[in-house]
Amino acid sequence: MTVGHEPRLDPARREHVATRLGALAEIARAAWAGSQMELLRSSAISAGEALGAASVSISRWEADIGQLQVLLNHGELGPNEVPEPVDEIYTEDISQHLQVMADQLTGWSANVDDDGQDEFDVALLHTLDKHCCVGAPIPLDGRIWGELFFARSADQPCFEESDVDLALVVGAQIGAALATADHLDNVDRMAHTDPLTGIANRRAVDEGLDIALSRHRSDGAAVSLIVCDLNGLKRINDEQGHEAGDRALVRFSSMLSATAATLAGSMAARLGGDEFCIVAPDVPADSVVEAAAELCRLVLRSPLQGVSCGVASTEDDVGEVDTAGRLFRLADAAQYRAKRSRATVPVVAGRGLPPGVAGHQAAQTSIAAIDRRMFRGRDLSDTARLLRAGITALDDVRDRGVEDRLVLVAEQVAEQCDPLGWWISRADPERAVVRTLRHAIHRDPSRPGEEIDADIGNEYPLANYPQTVHALKGNVVSLVAGDADIDPAELAVLDGIGASTLLMAGVADRRGQSWLLEIIGDAMSAPMGDYELSLRALMAIAALEASPDR
Repeated sequence: MTVGHEPRLDPARREHVATRLGALAEIARAAWAGSQMELLRSSAISAGEALGAASVSISRWEADIGQLQVLLNHGELGPNEVPEPVDEIYTEDISQHLQVMADQLTGWSANVDDDGQDEFDVALLHTLDKHCCVGAPIPLDGRIWGELFFARSADQPCFEESDVDLALVVGAQIGAALATADHLDNVDRMAHTDPLTGIANRRAVDEGLDIALSRHRSDGAAVSLIVCDLNGLKRINDEQGHEAGDRALVRFSSMLSATAATLAGSMAARLGGDEFCIVAPDVPADSVVEAAAELCRLVLRSPLQGVSCGVASTEDDVGEVDTAGRLFRLADAAQYRAKRSRATVPVVAGRGLPPGVAGHQAAQTSIAAIDRRMFRGRDLSDTARLLRAGITALDDVRDRGVEDRLVLVAEQVAEQCDPLGWWISRADPERAVVRTLRHAIHRDPSRPGEEIDADIGNEYPLANYPQTVHALKGNVVSLVAGDADIDPAELAVLDGIGASTLLMAGVADRRGQSWLLEIIGDAMSAPMGDYELSLRALMAIAALEASPDR
């Protein structure tokens, strides 16, 4: 053909070729159709158009049992055909084509009017009210995956040899699409699966929670999260080796999966290290709590050394939950309390400690004596994380005043420990009072007082709050309701809004003005005492690096 000349095809022929090429392209794109049935359905439509067939069937060949099972029928179906049959099966001994296709990967055709046709083929065509047919294998990885079957009615021209060749090409294209889809499935599975335990990983959890919380926001569907920390893994690794530790993780993941299976639609996952979780959408909170309790009992009966479980659910009294991070912080805080109290039952956000479980207060418990864990991406035993984040935030606002910079510090701490809220005040030493300048409520307190809404500008006499005075001298004070030495006035502030923890830090700026940051939390907040060192450093940086003229 001379370059620059158009092919010598009449318009009808050109349209026919374009239809066939377009159909092959559609089959290639079907690899991204979704499920295997969606791929086959899309391929059947395109294949039928390519060969001008009245109907198309795609079957899967089960070589080990010698039978062909029809998965899909499309087009002008016969009297007894259905689009997606469950019991349309043909055995090898009644059709010679299966073995031929398996051995030679070649196609075949049949016509009711031709002599010498296979009796089974002719009988099948009569049953389907069709006149002729073409069959071709669907190859996959060098073997036959199934069969592609085209049929035409009596009012259509019979298939030709070129149609058999095209059927072979179409079958190969479907096989390639299936191979691509399998590869994509494997890639997706690897991206969402923990390689050691075989259960879901953090990525799968994040995506699952996003979907579940989207439904929760739109129609109020419940979303619950169980966060688990396997006890004693470090001891197993140190004393028995990491292979023993891996076996413990795999064993626990099996228990976790069995638990998730009792909660319809739930997902068991490993978050990393010895941390696991179950995402339970559309399940009543009480059922999730009971499942977590059964998991704790199951682990106690095993050679494993126990598990600490925290549960958070949108059905419980935990305030608004509109992000995965919020739900994780609630479940993490509950799990942390279970860990510190050495509870053998789940701790549930919004429900307090279960009966018989004694709470260990931060001021009374040695941090170093406890097996520490990640508080959802943040190592609570390493305050450097908060310090780095705070310094980075402050470095971006060197030209701002102390008050604005303290707001940044408050928000950095709040991001870590999920408090009820924070307050920033300034001391007036001549009048011996502190005056509230800024505050933020991160979630609703259980007993909101009027001062929450109208606190800006309020003044409080320092004589009534000795621990506040101590903080204003540049100290950090961590208080927990129930501490023997907590001042009654400070306790009254906590009780007034249903809070249980208070972290106070004071600092003096370049001009000698004293500032106070108060962070108030409850049972759903992380232990405030863990942040004392980082907060002390950040308060000093916020004050000393502020612009002198502000």
